[in-house]
Amino acid sequence: MREDRLFEILGTTTDTRMNPTGTWRYFRPVIADRQPPCAAVCPAGNNIREFVQLAAEKDFHAALAAVKKENPLPSTCGRVCHHPCTANCSRNGVDSPLAVNLIERKLGDMVQKHSACLPAPRAATGKTVAVVGSGPAGLAWAYHAALLGHTVTIFESESAPGGMLRWGIPAYRLPRKKLDGDLHFIDTLGIELRTNHPIQDLKELDGYDAVCLALGAHASRRLDIPNQDMPQVWGGLSFLRAVNSGDAPDTGKRVIVIGGGNTAMDCARAAMRLGAKATVCYRRTRGDMPALPDEIAEAEAEGVAFEFQVMPSGIDGKAPFVTVEFTRTRMGEPGPDGRCRPEAIPGSKFELDADTVITALGEMPETGWLPAEFIAKAGALSADPITCLVNTTARSGLFAAGDASAWGGRTVSHAIGAGKRAAIAMDIFLNGEMESAQDILARITVGDTGVLSSRMYRDGLPQAPVAVVAALDINKAHVLKTAPVAIKHLDAAERMTGFDEVNMGWSEDDAAAEAGRCMRCGSCTSCGTCLLFCPDISVIQGADGRPDFDSEYCKGCGICLRECPRGGIVLVEEEK
Repeated sequence: MREDRLFEILGTTTDTRMNPTGTWRYFRPVIADRQPPCAAVCPAGNNIREFVQLAAEKDFHAALAAVKKENPLPSTCGRVCHHPCTANCSRNGVDSPLAVNLIERKLGDMVQKHSACLPAPRAATGKTVAVVGSGPAGLAWAYHAALLGHTVTIFESESAPGGMLRWGIPAYRLPRKKLDGDLHFIDTLGIELRTNHPIQDLKELDGYDAVCLALGAHASRRLDIPNQDMPQVWGGLSFLRAVNSGDAPDTGKRVIVIGGGNTAMDCARAAMRLGAKATVCYRRTRGDMPALPDEIAEAEAEGVAFEFQVMPSGIDGKAPFVTVEFTRTRMGEPGPDGRCRPEAIPGSKFELDADTVITALGEMPETGWLPAEFIAKAGALSADPITCLVNTTARSGLFAAGDASAWGGRTVSHAIGAGKRAAIAMDIFLNGEMESAQDILARITVGDTGVLSSRMYRDGLPQAPVAVVAALDINKAHVLKTAPVAIKHLDAAERMTGFDEVNMGWSEDDAAAEAGRCMRCGSCTSCGTCLLFCPDISVIQGADGRPDFDSEYCKGCGICLRECPRGGIVLVEEEK
């Protein structure tokens, strides 16, 4: 073939605008805002993308205000949340996930600098409502109920609010000053707090238009073995309460902690700070431990010892110390919960000596004072899982939230989300709209885990974007790798000198730098990638400054969608 003929075949001088697509396109691309994976799994319902973007711009006042639209306890939650957002972060497939929890923590710690940044409450409704319990669920319920214009009273049996946040979590994880900083909203919103006021009969609450039971789970589960009631044997929550109230027991030099959850880690780490050598004994494998991986790693760094696949079978207290008899286990068939059951290995018994034994086997709600008709199973309140309304005719307008309710898991962030849900359901009830409750709640549901947006409910915003960006929607080949901001911790030896906070947090610059790593999944940032890869150059600037698509030339091929590094483009069927 002649060379002059080659150019004639491969090239053209005809303007491509002379060749519009016509009517044969079946799909067309559109810019679409979708839920990012992190926010889709946040039990507290935080608009993560919004506050992280504002933090990246160093607009910390607006970022904190964005958090407070949904979560009243950012300083606390940023420290103790199990942060499923991190596990669901799209950066897991690029370099390392965004530390959303630490950004939220920094914003919460800036209350004194930027004020409380609370949303504007609705006009007063004249309704009086009450919540029993001031743990994270009760606090969230009171917060959102007050923002909805109701007059709120909190009843707390202890001397200070916070529930397990104050009495069950050691100060090295949650300093009391930081918790108290989050609780400034109680005074700011005019919420009445009645401490040292246990409720033992619902008749005490007859004057309120609605009541929420946010009782928490404060009763430790017991071992079913001999001599478990000896004075050297403590329940995990009782031990932590004594430590956190300043009346720590004399643990001696050797402490055995039985259990594998976060309470067990807290007990072991607290015992180490009291001068003991702590050993955690767990009946399953390390991989089966329900404690957060970070907490397990911190415990190991501080010298806590672990015995896996062992379960106690008896306690002997005849000597000045106690002797715990253990049996080694092997993993058997899966149980109803899907987890393999530990089975005792015959002839594998052994003994460990200790000065103190702490059992951390899980917690139960204290609902014994309530009528039997209120209770469903395992001490939980018999409440509708959607509207949180307790299934009883004994009292109208009774709601449940937190560990004693049917919605969510037993974590701080789940409790915050449950309190919010119950407050919104309560408002729907007081407005006489219970027949439409499910439709109303569906309109403000964000993501695909049933979490609600209080901001959308208060402001009457339209349907939330339910669709969640999937991993396949994001082209990570166009995402630059960036190193995460380093996290500073107290030296392991220094930790043992007291209960100072272990995680030392970030500066404002650190928080902004980490926030800048956010990929902003599910939104268009006008990065230009779609324009770069469009074979027909049919990407144009829209009226809002973001990309649009020229329908005269776009073929609907979907290349822009496949190349988008944030999943901010979707294909919709063309109308004919």
